[in-house]
Amino acid sequence: MLQRRSADDYGGEDVTKRVRTAVLAALIFLFVAATCWFLFVLVHSQSGEIAGALGGVIGGAIGAGGAGWSVYYALTKQREDEIEATSRAVLTEIMVLTKYLVGHLDLCEMIQGGLQLPKNQIHTVLLTPEPTLYSSVADKINRLPRPTQVVEFYTRMTEMTGIATLIANSPSEGPYITPDDIKGLADLLITQCQVAEAILSNTTPDPKSEAVLAQGLRAHVLGALRQQLAQAKQFFPESEAFH
Repeated sequence: MLQRRSADDYGGEDVTKRVRTAVLAALIFLFVAATCWFLFVLVHSQSGEIAGALGGVIGGAIGAGGAGWSVYYALTKQREDEIEATSRAVLTEIMVLTKYLVGHLDLCEMIQGGLQLPKNQIHTVLLTPEPTLYSSVADKINRLPRPTQVVEFYTRMTEMTGIATLIANSPSEGPYITPDDIKGLADLLITQCQVAEAILSNTTPDPKSEAVLAQGLRAHVLGALRQQLAQAKQFFPESEAFH
């Protein structure tokens, strides 16, 4: 789904530096050991033996360097593949959840426009699937693209239930949700949609790894997001999310 990046681009500098340091230390150790052995042999050898020893040292150094680089490359590639797979999964979940948020924001606009919805139905109409990936990859969030916004997106998902409870128990007169009741929820959903748009529009698709269906879903969700946000600005021009 994303263009392949190095581990450093995902916030994994510390681990990468530790791997590099370990590989460099191993190479230095091997070089020093080989040099000491070569000097010992050089002192106690004839001219022919010296040439053979020199060739052995050079060959050993090349072999050790190649082996060290191979280990480093394998670890780096494995790490990048893991980050790539995690990113695709998280972004797909964000796209799915965003479709629900767009629908909820549309409902807020309809209530603002006069739709009568009983307060006791607010929890039902705001039903949204529970995120399943965030808790399992929380320790890897800093390696993903735009990690701060990813955390903000998932954190705000938990706020909807609390706001829905406030609306259901609103002291406003009558059994129906009023425009005043819905303002806090609308503000949360507008902000949530803005965060989702920033995440989805600032990660570049990689045609080699993102399927045509996933690309189409991303484009569809972004289009719906932008259209809904434009409408929300007309219904809720005073929302803090727009200032």
